[in-house]
Amino acid sequence: MGDLYATVRIYGPKGMVEVRALVDAGATFTKISRSDAEKIGLSVMRETLEQLSTGQ
Repeated sequence: MGDLYATVRIYGPKGMVEVRALVDAGATFTKISRSDAEKIGLSVMRETLEQLSTGQ
């Protein structure tokens, strides 16, 4: 079974970014890169370290 990806738009006070995201129906968090968050004016609420089962 392959991975499922979707193109999503994330909006912030300074604009919008469009990213290709891995779909995970059981996820607790949504994670985007710090550079994308800064582009659209989002601030860091908490930092977490995640790792996919593929090691990525």
